[in-house]
Amino acid sequence: MNSSIREILKDKKRIVIKIGSSSLTHPKTGALNLTKLEVLVREISDLHNMGKDVIVVSSGAIAVGRRAAGLGHRPSETKEKQACAAIGQARLMMIYQKLFSEYNQLAAQILMTKRTVMDNLSRFNALNTFRELLKLGAIPIVNENDTVSTYEMQFGDNDTLSAIVAALIDADLLLLLSDIDGLFTDDPNSNPNAELIHVVEKLDASAAGRAGSPTGKRAAPMYVDWEYYKIFYYVAKYQNFTRAARVLGNNQPNITHAMNRLESQLNCVLFIRSNRGVTLTPEGELLYSRIASAAVQIQDAEEELSATATLEHGAISISTTETALNIYLSEKLRAFHTEYPGIRLRISNHSTPQAVQAVRNGEVDFAIVTTPAEVENGLKMVELMSFYEVLVGGKTFTALASQTLSLKELAGYPLICLNEESMTRSFYRQFFLEHDAVLKPDTEAATTDQMLTLVKSELGLAFMPEPMAAPLLASGELVQLHLQEIIPSRSICLVYDHHRPLNTAARKFQQLLTKAGTRSAERK
Repeated sequence: MNSSIREILKDKKRIVIKIGSSSLTHPKTGALNLTKLEVLVREISDLHNMGKDVIVVSSGAIAVGRRAAGLGHRPSETKEKQACAAIGQARLMMIYQKLFSEYNQLAAQILMTKRTVMDNLSRFNALNTFRELLKLGAIPIVNENDTVSTYEMQFGDNDTLSAIVAALIDADLLLLLSDIDGLFTDDPNSNPNAELIHVVEKLDASAAGRAGSPTGKRAAPMYVDWEYYKIFYYVAKYQNFTRAARVLGNNQPNITHAMNRLESQLNCVLFIRSNRGVTLTPEGELLYSRIASAAVQIQDAEEELSATATLEHGAISISTTETALNIYLSEKLRAFHTEYPGIRLRISNHSTPQAVQAVRNGEVDFAIVTTPAEVENGLKMVELMSFYEVLVGGKTFTALASQTLSLKELAGYPLICLNEESMTRSFYRQFFLEHDAVLKPDTEAATTDQMLTLVKSELGLAFMPEPMAAPLLASGELVQLHLQEIIPSRSICLVYDHHRPLNTAARKFQQLLTKAGTRSAERK
């Protein structure tokens, strides 16, 4: 690896490396070039030893499978490619495992399909898998799962797949290894005048497919303006250019021009034109049979999205602690539900660690928790409000209300606390230790509501959020005891995954919460 490349890599922590088929195989035979592959593995291992996260996106499964199966030709049918991929993926991974193990590296295989990135849950599961593998110190080796793909093309090629992986895991650098030096104005193997493009300022369809050799690549996809299909649908539906133009709010010459372009791009005749209008050719009938059902689904989707955008429908899932629900969230939910009654709310009651984990797992849109809270990289935490807790007891402790107690003196009175696993318990354990006292509760409760019931039943004293205790203190059902030590304030916080997109309803509610939190901070 030369010095200029090492300089580029120096400050990059997470690197995706795409290895094309041409970089893995001998050009004449199509067999694996083990010498070249060993060098690549050694360099990747060295990068990993430098403390970098390295993800490999590897081509070559179909090429390796074709060679192993003894096929003298490149497979053209999908089923043939899938069979070769099934053979090749196992062999290729075996070789990677063997080579990486020689350098004491742990390799792992990840097979992805189009659904992996199209479906929110699958994408989230894939991201979690990447994160855990990197945490374990493994080198993920990614390839498209050609063995189960039902489309002729999924990602198009592994250049696209590597870009998707880089975006998914928030990579710092994407390296594409190819037998061509970069992006050219034309194929340099056939055009000696082709020029190297050093920087791409704007990426469009004209730049697609210019980098890399044809080895292992599939045929370039057909780029058709989707607006043409929409126009085609209405022309075919009404069998008339002029009527279609009126429906679309356009004019007849533009519609005619668009259909001429569509026929040219598809390289077939779709309409038989006459003075009375148009009729569909067999090719046109085939296209219309596909477009018509898609158009109905698109219209339905547009109606649903419109309803969602106006917050007539939708759903929000929130994990929250009991304290956060009682003193903050319930009021916000009531106001939001009054304004948007069509939005379904799914609220789950968790401890702070459980709520954070639910966000990390993608089980909820976000969490509303009480501090102390530990949030790992990838999650964001925003303070919404602060609150104080007070020491309260039942009426039998009225005489103590006129005194000032120390934490050490509380040892002589029954104390009610949340269970050992709660973050509130950890908070007070640390509070007592900082003042040279020991927290020894006589009674443990699962929730703050239970603690409140136990206090009213005269079973002991408890630290309660002031907003929850205030009504009972005002009515005289509880009394407040005063401490020498000042109880630190705590916070209600929003926890969310900034990598995960939210639906309109969840995004709207999150915005309302953060705005309210900002206003609260400004008033302090």
